Amino acid sequence: MIDIKKFFPKNLNLSPTDEKIYKYIVKYPEKMQYITIEKVAGNLHTSVASVQRFCKKMGYSGFKEFKFQLKSYLINNSHHSNSEQGRYLNEYISVVKQFNNIDKKGLSLLKKALHKSDKIFSFGLFYSGLPAKMLAFTLIDQDKTAFGSDNLVNISHLMPLYSKNDTLILFSITGEENDINTYINDNIQKSDNSFLITFNPDASIKKYFRHTIVLPGKSFAYRSPIDPQSLFCLFIEMLTAKEE
Repeated sequence: MIDIKKFFPKNLNLSPTDEKIYKYIVKYPEKMQYITIEKVAGNLHTSVASVQRFCKKMGYSGFKEFKFQLKSYLINNSHHSNSEQGRYLNEYISVVKQFNNIDKKGLSLLKKALHKSDKIFSFGLFYSGLPAKMLAFTLIDQDKTAFGSDNLVNISHLMPLYSKNDTLILFSITGEENDINTYINDNIQKSDNSFLITFNPDASIKKYFRHTIVLPGKSFAYRSPIDPQSLFCLFIEMLTAKEE
C-alpha cells in the first residue's frame, strides 16, 4: 500500500482549512487525478483560492502541477519493483528539469553583479552553508575577491567590509527570518546587488533583499535537508559556468 503522506513535505504548518484539504487528499489520492479544483473546493465547503494556496504551500505553482506530481508519485510507487531509490531519482530528475525555467532576468542580473563587484559575500546557515562556501571558493578560483560563511560569528565579522559596490548573496532553503537579519538587513538594503536564493516563493526574509531568485522543487527540498544542498550546487554551476 502506498504511503501517500510521504508525498508531502515534512513538518507542515497547516491552517485548519489546509488540514481539511490535506486529509481529503490523503483519503482519496487516486480520485485527485480526475477531479477538478472546483469539485475539491465544493466537497470541502471551501474556496478555490484556498485549494490553490494549499498547493502553493506544498511547493507547486498551482493545482494543475500538484495533480501532475501526485499522479507521478502514485505511478512510481504503484509497482513493487519500484524501489525507494528509483522513486527518489525520478523526483530528483523531475526537479532538475525544471531548472530550465529559473527566472532568466534574475540570473542575468546576478551574473552581471558577480562580474562587476569589488567583493562578493556568500552566506548561508546550517544546510545552506555548504553551497554558500562552495560559491565563494568557485569565485576565488576565478580570481575574484569573495568571502563565504556558514555561521553568524563570521558573518558579523565580515559585514563591516561590505559596501554598495559589492554583492551579497544569501542561500536559504525556506527563506524564513532568523538571527541573520540582525547582521545584514541594514547593509543589504543600501545595495542594488543583494540577492536571496531560496526555494520558497513566499519567503518572509525577501523583504530585506533587492532581488530574489526562487529555485524549483520546494516540496522536494523540504523533505530532507540533504536534497536542497545538491540543488543549490547545481544552481551555482549554472551561475558560474563560463560561456564558450
